[in-house]
Formats: sequence, structure tokens, C-alpha cells
Amino acid sequence: MMKKRIFALFCALLMLLGLVSTAGAESTASTLPIKVELDFSKYQFTAPEEITVTIRVTNVTDEKFTSPVSVLDPNGSIIEAFGTPLLDAGASQSCTIAWNVTQADLNAGQLAFRVRYPRKDENGIVSNASNNFVKRISQVQAEPEIQVSRTITPGIARKGQEVSVVYEIRNVGTVDVTGVRIKESSAVSSNTASIGAIPAGEKKSHTFTVTMGTKNITSNATVTYSAGGKSYTEKVADATIKYGTVNLTATLTADRKGGNVGDEVKLTLTLKNTGKKNITGITVTDPTLNTVFTDVTVDAGKTVKLEKTITMTETAEYQFTVTGMEGTNGIETATGRLPLTAIDPAKAPSLTVETTASTDVVFTLPSVIRFTITVTNTGNYDAKKITVSSSGVSLASIAQLAPGESFTTMRDVQVNMVGKFRFDATLSNELGEATTFEGNIIQVQQAAPTSAPTQVPVTTPQPFVAEELPTEDTLPAAVTTFQGVLTTLYYIFAVLAVISAVLLAASIAGRVMNRPKDGQEQLQLSERRNYTEEVPEDERVMIADESENAPEAEEKPETAETADAVQTADDVAANEKPASAEAQQVFTADDMAEDGDAMEDAKAQIYGRSKRGRQ
Repeated sequence: MMKKRIFALFCALLMLLGLVSTAGAESTASTLPIKVELDFSKYQFTAPEEITVTIRVTNVTDEKFTSPVSVLDPNGSIIEAFGTPLLDAGASQSCTIAWNVTQADLNAGQLAFRVRYPRKDENGIVSNASNNFVKRISQVQAEPEIQVSRTITPGIARKGQEVSVVYEIRNVGTVDVTGVRIKESSAVSSNTASIGAIPAGEKKSHTFTVTMGTKNITSNATVTYSAGGKSYTEKVADATIKYGTVNLTATLTADRKGGNVGDEVKLTLTLKNTGKKNITGITVTDPTLNTVFTDVTVDAGKTVKLEKTITMTETAEYQFTVTGMEGTNGIETATGRLPLTAIDPAKAPSLTVETTASTDVVFTLPSVIRFTITVTNTGNYDAKKITVSSSGVSLASIAQLAPGESFTTMRDVQVNMVGKFRFDATLSNELGEATTFEGNIIQVQQAAPTSAPTQVPVTTPQPFVAEELPTEDTLPAAVTTFQGVLTTLYYIFAVLAVISAVLLAASIAGRVMNRPKDGQEQLQLSERRNYTEEVPEDERVMIADESENAPEAEEKPETAETADAVQTADDVAANEKPASAEAQQVFTADDMAEDGDAMEDAKAQIYGRSKRGRQ
């Protein structure tokens, strides 16, 4: 009895001390200019480990701090210095750090951190102060516990149909489990699946597949794991996969193998009724998507396709279970497993394509434009096997681009019509699917050419052009014959012209050599006659008409002077040889042209003297 009283008194004392301590802490906290909040990612531990600690500091005064706030570890080393900007009244700052919880911390049952801050005393003097701030943690005994669930799809299968046996293991204990392994029956799989470690509160899954034969299959499993240095075993009860004939087949396909988080994937479910009765009231479910389709009917001998678009959030497998009614009998079947992979955003390829053109305006069509294409890897990993193309035509290949690296190529393109031009870059992602990154669009337009400014004309000498004359081989036969005749006539006329020229020259020379001497040289004229004066009556000679006989001249005595003159004329007449008409004409023309006046005077003198003599 006494012991109980002592124990009760001791408990009361502890409670009193706790209340006093709490009141003191609250009183102290209420007088501090800051408020400190500690948050740990974990508060219960079975052993030392690393956790995440978040520390938040708030200025609870009405004034702005005049110096920065710092967070220190229990040893006084600065963990975080908030620095500038300084905390305004009511403002907060926080930091998140990784902290190793030691066995000493577990033994103490708390984690402590020191915060240094500015504090103003009663006299308004500001100085730095610091306080320790703690939060409780605890160490617990290791209590490993897992939950194992199994899903068999479908429960009844025809020969050759794939059956999936999916195990999901969830760690519902307080400690991590390691070395998780699943051993299925030999009828399902001869391999043991290794899952590895499963942290407390998390789950992992594994799928076995088996092809249905002509008899039932029994599934059972043994799951082993370790925790706290001990080994544990979980048994999974038997389940029977029945062999049977189902007149409904279900096939699940996707338009792609996965994608980035947020990408859409279209699933297509094909249901085919191979029986003679309609199958009604069909419901389609999936472990991840839950109920997918309801109240579907597939008539006998018909096929129905159903589509479902999903958004990628994580890597997952999809297997639709299909149930319905064939007449009064219930049926069940399932699709095969369809894995879809969610690409890690950090590993997703990322490219940019920038294109420039030498011009975006052409004046004539077709025209040639030079395009410059630059491809840059803006992702976090190497981009490999890149193809640069336009309108499906490959223009260049890039083996590899490191993050931040660029590749530039130029292409001269003959533009036959105006419009939009774009160049793309394509590569395969980790799923092996082609991913295309589109470049910018360049709009090419056509415009009328601008008139060139008037320039000073430059005279360019016309180049000599040698014209090739056709050969005889290129002339017709008639032309060749006519040309030969003309050539012969040409030579004949040339010879005749030469002969005529020679004869003419000889004739002229003969005439010059044989022409009579000048009248003044042959006639000795004693006097000259002026034809501008009137002839005296006694010197006139009357010329008879043709019908009359000329009167006979009177004979006068011949003097020596007249005799000489007559003789001279007679001599000239006697000595003058007759010449041809042509020669006479030439002589007369030449003489008259050269000595016309002298000859006329000479003849007048001769005829005058002769007449006087006759008279």
C-alpha cells in the first residue's frame, strides 16, 4: 500500500515539474521576438537514419530586424544564414536540410537546433541572442509487417490464352523490409521473383504469366523477406485457374508504348463474339482504371471496338477484365497485359529547331533560297540519331548532340511556288518511338521586281563573229551546177575584158603615134584673121546653092606668096594619107579639143588666102 502511495506521489511530482517546465517554456517563448517551427520527415525510428528537417523562423515583433537570423547545430556550427533581406515584421524565412539521426539522438529522444536572432532590450539596445529549439523523436521496436494480394486474370481461360498472376506486396509495418522474394508454383513459373527492399508504407508488385493448356492450373506462392536482422515468411493460399471455352475474346492495344508524364495514350479494346448467342451486360474493369466500360452488347458473330484515352502519370500495366451474360450463363475473360512506360521528364529528349532564310521574297518562280537550320539539344541527356527533314524529305543526319550542343546545316532549295516552309528534327525516345520537334515557319512571298536605276550607257564593241559558210556538200545539186556555170562565165568575161583592154590600149597608142602635126607647125601663116570684124566686100566669097553651079573664080596672077601658100596646101593634101573613119574622128576630136582655136584660125587664113588668090 505504501509503495502505491509513493508511486502516486512520484507521478504527481513529475506532473507538477512538467507543468512548471511547460509554463516556463511558454513564458519564455512568449517573450522571444521570433517563432521557430521544426518539422521532421519522420519521428519514430528503429535505428539511426537520415531524415529531412525543415526549420521556419518568423519575426513576431512590430519592427524589422536590424541583423540577419542564423540556424546553428547543437555544436554551434552555422547550418543556414538567412542573410538579406532582413526579416520584416511578421515575415518568415525557412530552410530545409538533411540530418542524420544518431543513436545519441534516439537515446535523448529529441533533436535540438539553435537559432541566433537580434533582440532589443528595455533600453532599446539591440544585441544578438540565441536559443535552443527542440522536438521529440522516439525509438521503437522493429515491427515488420507486409500484406500480400494476388489477382488472377482471367479466372477461366481457353487453350492458348495468356493468364496473368499479379502479386502486390505492401509494407504496412514500421520498419523497412529487404530481400523480398516470391516463389510461385511450378505450374505457373519455375523462376523466383526478386522484389528487393520495400520501405515502410510503400508497395511493390510483380506479375507472372502463364499460357493456358487443356487443364486447370493451381497458383500458390511463398513470400520471404528480412527486417531488423531477422527473416520472415508469408504464405499465399492456392487458387485455381480454370480451363474452359469462352465465346468472347478480348484484345487490348495502345496507339503508343507510353510517353511523358501528361501525354495522352489511346487504348482500344476489341471484343469478338465467336458464339451463336448475343453477349449482353458486358462490364470492363482494370485494377488501375477501375471500371472502364459498362452495359456493352456484342451480337453473335460480331466484333465491337471500344476506345479509352488515358493520361500518363506513371509506368503501369493494364489488363482489362471482361464479364457478361451469354443467355443465362455468366462469362468472364480478360485481355493480355499491356505495359505503358512513363518517361522520366529529366530523361525526355528536348530539341529546338531554328530556321533562317536568305530571303522571304522572290521576284520570279522558280527561285533558289538558302535556308540555314540550327538544331540545339535543350535536354539533360545526349540526343542521338537525329534526322533533319522538311515535308518528309530527309536533309541531314546528326549522330549525337550533347546537352547544350548545336548543329547547323545549310540547304539551297528551289522554290517553285510561294507558301510556308518548315524544317523539323526527329529522333527516337527511350521507348523507340519517333519524336518530332517542329521548327519555326518561314512564309515566302512573291513580289514584282523593283525597277533598276537608270545607268550611264556603256558602248560595248560588237564582238567579231565568224560566220561559217556552207560547204558544197551542204548545197543542193542544182545550185552546185548553176554555180559552176557562173564560175565559167566569170572567167570567160574576165579574159574578154583583158583582151578588150589590150586592144583599146594599142589603138590609143597607134593614134597618138600617127596623128598629124599641129596646124601651126605645118602651115606657115603670115597673118591671122579676126572673126569678130566684118569681112570687106572685096574679100567675101559667095557660096552657091546645091542647084547652082558655083561661079568660077577669076584667075589672078599668081604671086610668089600665093604660090607658096597654095603649094603648101596642096602638099599637105597630097601628103595626107587617108585614114579610117574611126581614126579621123579620133584625130579631129583630139585636135579640136586641144588646138581648136588655132585650127580655126589656120583654116580661115588658108581659105581666105585661097579665095583671094582665085579672085
